[in-house]
Amino acid sequence: MLWNDIGYPAAADLKALFADYYNQIPDGVINDRFSQFKWAGSRVLQNRLVRSIVSRLIEWILSRTVTPPTTGHFGLPDAEYTSFRNITIQKWEATRGIGYSFGYNRNEGPEQCISIPELVRSFVDIISKNGNLLLNVGRWPMGPIPTSSASDCWVGSGST
Repeated sequence: MLWNDIGYPAAADLKALFADYYNQIPDGVINDRFSQFKWAGSRVLQNRLVRSIVSRLIEWILSRTVTPPTTGHFGLPDAEYTSFRNITIQKWEATRGIGYSFGYNRNEGPEQCISIPELVRSFVDIISKNGNLLLNVGRWPMGPIPTSSASDCWVGSGST
């Protein structure tokens, strides 16, 4: 699977990337997050932080779409932190972290994380509508998955 998050460089040649991918993996699947934003010459949008925030805002707005997109080149629609309303014929994927952050966030404790009963309910909802769940567990900055901090979502929170 060729999976991308948020956006892809505006100057990149997506057709060439996809052709190369499919030439090597004919049965491969591409998710629908290869949007390419072309920033106007605005000085404000030339700021990397502002572009990042605006890109995330646009993706957040797009992720609230509750019906699968029907245009673009991809084989796997992706819904972030949400689910589609109806059963779909086409496979799709729900993407979420165990908390609000995809990376490790030391300020995120069990109260910001999805509970195990809510995760199970969400998983059943997603698979009942022909979806897959991609659940991200944020790693510490150096790579390991947290194992004993009270600020980690389920580890140390009394949940099993």
